[in-house]
Amino acid sequence: MRRLAMVSTYPPRRCGLATFTDDPRRALATSAPQWIVEICAVDRDGLPYGPEVAEVIRQDRAEDYRRAGRALAASAVDLVVIQHEYGIFGGTDGTYVLGLAEELDRYRVLARPGRGRVRWPPPRRR
Repeated sequence: MRRLAMVSTYPPRRCGLATFTDDPRRALATSAPQWIVEICAVDRDGLPYGPEVAEVIRQDRAEDYRRAGRALAASAVDLVVIQHEYGIFGGTDGTYVLGLAEELDRYRVLARPGRGRVRWPPPRRR
């Protein structure tokens, strides 16, 4: 099994990106059952989420982005997709999402240091 995490708004939040994020999650569940798809929902209203939501990031809390990044990295997720739309991430111009990316980047393994190529699949951490 492979694990995919999608970072985005998500239903019940009412916005186009939330709906867009739910569509590939549902499609992959039937077309690629070897992938477990988890959601990391960016929330601004304290909404209730379903069991597919592994992490909830409070939109305007910088520490939530770092916590979610650490949790995703620790869970040995294989792929993280960060869905972007202006205004969904907190901070000036959405900069809080960089904290999440920095936490994930700590776990990237380069196949050939200096050449910027990532080994795929990444080795499993013990």
